[in-house]
Amino acid sequence: MKRLLLMIPFATACIIVDGDGDKDSDWDSGWEDTNDDSDATDDTETEENDEEPMEDHNGSFFLVPSAAAPGDTFISSLRSVDSINWSTVQSVTAFGNIEICGTQPLFDEMLLTITIPSDAQEAPIDILIEYTDGDVDLIEDALHIDQEADIGTAVVSSTECE
Repeated sequence: MKRLLLMIPFATACIIVDGDGDKDSDWDSGWEDTNDDSDATDDTETEENDEEPMEDHNGSFFLVPSAAAPGDTFISSLRSVDSINWSTVQSVTAFGNIEICGTQPLFDEMLLTITIPSDAQEAPIDILIEYTDGDVDLIEDALHIDQEADIGTAVVSSTECE
């Protein structure tokens, strides 16, 4: 493991750009020159781009932990690879033999308090997220009820869902 950590500086590259202002060069550094008036843009095009688009909720969601045993009451973290404004979530609904007792939106995730009945059978659980703007996301197989799942420190008292 230490050998891999020592290789990280060698795996990255650095590009040095000479900033002498030579305009005759054909090489594009990607840096936009604001003093060059030859690339004048149309004002109507920039006005259309100034509008802020609606938030796109379609993300890659996952739960941590994503498996639990029957009889467990625990807190699971609903996360997304994309940035989501979790305060815009109106409701979270589970399709299966579990109960979502509570939700708490945070900056980068939403905490779900979940209880699984003792008599629940092993099965995958889908979760539907509804937003205040009417958009919805379906997370297929978000949680698995598994007899041998170990949720570790995510366990809370069963009174949390009463």
